[in-house]
Amino acid sequence: MSSFSSEEVELLLSVARDASLGTDYRERMEAIAATLRVLVPASALSVMVVGARGPTHAFFHNNDPANLEHYVAYYRSFDPMGHLIPQGSGEPRSLSDFCTDRNFGCDPFTGEFLPPQGIRHILGLAYRLPERRRLALAVHREASLGDFTLHERELIRLAAPDIGRAVMGCLLRERLEALSAPAGADGASGALVLDALGGVVQATPGALALCQRLANAAGFPAEPLVADAQRLVSAGRESDALVRWLPLGDGGFLRCESCLLGGGAEGRVLCILRRAGPHEAAAGHELLRAAKLTPREREVALLAVEGLSNSEIAHALRISAPTVSSHLARVYKKVGVHGRTELARRVLHGTHDDSGDAEAGGGPYPS
Repeated sequence: MSSFSSEEVELLLSVARDASLGTDYRERMEAIAATLRVLVPASALSVMVVGARGPTHAFFHNNDPANLEHYVAYYRSFDPMGHLIPQGSGEPRSLSDFCTDRNFGCDPFTGEFLPPQGIRHILGLAYRLPERRRLALAVHREASLGDFTLHERELIRLAAPDIGRAVMGCLLRERLEALSAPAGADGASGALVLDALGGVVQATPGALALCQRLANAAGFPAEPLVADAQRLVSAGRESDALVRWLPLGDGGFLRCESCLLGGGAEGRVLCILRRAGPHEAAAGHELLRAAKLTPREREVALLAVEGLSNSEIAHALRISAPTVSSHLARVYKKVGVHGRTELARRVLHGTHDDSGDAEAGGGPYPS
C-alpha cells in the first residue's frame, strides 16, 4: 500500500472537486488536466470516450486533439496497450510493461506515431462508462522525465473514478439536451429510465423539462441520479426504492423516486420525477419537529431518510455507528415507526402511514 503526502492527498481531493466544475466537457477536462499534471508530472494528457461508433470527446491537453483521431483510425491496432480499452478495468498500465527499450520503435505506433510528438513513456487506463462506452485516459511523458513509478500508477488509479464521474455527468447532460423537450411540455412530472451505469435509456418530455428547470436553478442532477441507479442495481432487490428531494429555483422541489426494473449487468432503473411545492417537502420536517427530536436525532433522521447507511451517517457526523443506532431507535419511538422505510414515507410525505406494511430493518434503508 502506497503512502501519500499531504500535498498528494490535497491534489486528489482537487481532482474530485474539479470533476464537478463547469458544465462543458472541455472545461471539466481542462481543470482536471491542470491538477493531474501537478500530481503526476507529464508532458501531455489525453482523454477520449470510445464506443461502438468510434471515439468522441477527444481531449489532448498540451497536444493536438486530431492526433487522437489518427490514433484510433490507424495506430490503435499497433498499440501494445490498445487491448486495455475494451477491458475497461480501470487498472493503470505503463507502455514499458508491453514494450521494452529494445523493441521501442519497431512498430508503427512507437516508431511513427509517438516520436513526432516527443512522447516516450505512457501510463494508460480505460474506465467503463454507460451505454457500453469506455473512458480512455493516458498520461504521456518525454524520455527526459523517465518512466512512471508504481506510486504514480496508484495515484492515477485513485483519480480515475472521479474523472469518470466528470465525463458521465457531461454525457448525461448532453444526452438529455439532445432529446430536447417538445414545446408545451408542462414539466410537472415525468420519467427517466437509466441503465446499470446511469446512462439514459429513455426520457419523457416532462422529465426533460424538469431536468432543464433544475439545471437552471441548482445544477444538473447527473451525479445523484446516477448514484441512486448504481446503488439500486448493486443491491439487486426489485422492491427497493430511493427517494430524493432536490430544490428548484422558484421555491419548489423536485421529487425523484428511483426503483429497480431489472438487476444484473443489464439492469434498468426507473426514475419518477414530480414537481412539488415547498409545503409538501416541509411537511415531513414539521413532523420531525412535532416529535420533539433532539438536534442530533434530527440530523441522524434526515440522513437516514436520504438513504445513508449507519456507517455513512457515522462518518458524516463524526460519531460511532453504535451511537447512530441508538439515535435511530429513539427516533423510531418518538415518530411512531418501526424502521427506515416507514420513517422515510412519513418524512417525505408528511403523513401517518396506516397501510400496515411497516418493516423492521428491511427495504431500501438498511438498519
